[in-house]
Amino acid sequence: MVDQAEQAEKNRTAWHPLLVFLLERFVPAGRLVHCEFLLNRLPQRVDIVVVEQPTRPVTPARKLRSIFDHLRKHTLIEFKGATDDLERCDVPTLLAYGGQYMAMHELYDPEELLLMVIADHISAPFVEQVERMAGKFVPTGNGLWQGRIAGLPMHGVALRDAWKSSSSEWLLSMFTRSFADDPRDINVFDAEDLVIYTLLVQHIAQARRRRTTMLDVSHINLKDPMVQDAFKQLLAVLTPEERLDGLEPEQIVAGLAPEQRLAGLGPEQRLAGLGPEQRLAGLKPEQIADILPPEVIEIIARKLAR
Repeated sequence: MVDQAEQAEKNRTAWHPLLVFLLERFVPAGRLVHCEFLLNRLPQRVDIVVVEQPTRPVTPARKLRSIFDHLRKHTLIEFKGATDDLERCDVPTLLAYGGQYMAMHELYDPEELLLMVIADHISAPFVEQVERMAGKFVPTGNGLWQGRIAGLPMHGVALRDAWKSSSSEWLLSMFTRSFADDPRDINVFDAEDLVIYTLLVQHIAQARRRRTTMLDVSHINLKDPMVQDAFKQLLAVLTPEERLDGLEPEQIVAGLAPEQRLAGLGPEQRLAGLGPEQRLAGLKPEQIADILPPEVIEIIARKLAR
């Protein structure tokens, strides 16, 4: 049992930090993203809190609009990773988070707080539980859901459908069950998304301690300045080992000058595998004669004299 638990922990992907990373990168100006906001009065932590900053004007979202376009002054987000489902128990838990947060911050207008759920799909048991608690939660199209419970507004994002609604939502595809099963099934990222994809796949590969199948990016123009800048950002955060992970020896040395390839090798290592003709190729006769011992020169002279 212990071995199975340890193996499950090794294979578990840290989905929450991935989404927090994405939200922090694209959150519109005037908003703050808090990861695992601590509810001090009870041992509870809501996954993500997005708070409007009163001192800064709120700007429209450029990406992830299925999330950011629906924020309130205070938004509590319950996020389920690609391998998890929304369950019945998540409804009272989320409602408890909302009540505790309102009490802590003395919020008495329910319109200032939004309860949001983000998951691969909005499960039937979750919706049924909302209705059993005198609430309502209905789909509005493109993977989005709207509703209320206990007077509090609710918003839902079903990632498996939401990511297809617009190019601004493509990055959400990385949190779907289909992507977790096979990243090659989804291949729609633009140049700006490419660096984010690569960073997240690298994170998943490290978390699972194995190589992860990479997306086919053959359609990306690698000479595009935006793509080159994206890769510079990626390389800046990777260790030398991470940069080389998964590359064949020929790929690693490609582009290196001959002196760079030979740096650090001793004379014997440089000549290893070369035949006699290859070792002497390019040398002038007088250069060869200079390195030959006298007895060898004498043998050559006797043969030439015959």
